[in-house]
Amino acid sequence: MKYHIAMALSFTAAGGLAASGTPESFDAFVDRVADELFDLEAAMGNVHDPGVAGRLTDRRMSITLVIEARTPEDGAPFFLTTVRTALHAAGAGTGNRPAFEPAQAPAAGGVELTAA
Repeated sequence: MKYHIAMALSFTAAGGLAASGTPESFDAFVDRVADELFDLEAAMGNVHDPGVAGRLTDRRMSITLVIEARTPEDGAPFFLTTVRTALHAAGAGTGNRPAFEPAQAPAAGGVELTAA
């Protein structure tokens, strides 16, 4: 089954490639993330239709993907791993963040899953 999954992100200027204070540099970072997601789509059989949009002055980004998985519970962590991979490849670090371990099944208001 295919699931359309979306994520909203915000960034702070803590250093590194994504940290310049200008909207133009954040725009370039958003473009790098999109390019990395397109590369992942080409390399993987279960990632489709990446979408990336950025609010440059607010340093916010939204990412959408269609993920093929057996269940929504299988799709959500794969989506998060794919997004994290693209962020790392684009030059952003996620530090020592813990692995995704949901306390309950994904639902609206958390990770939003929609059958595509």
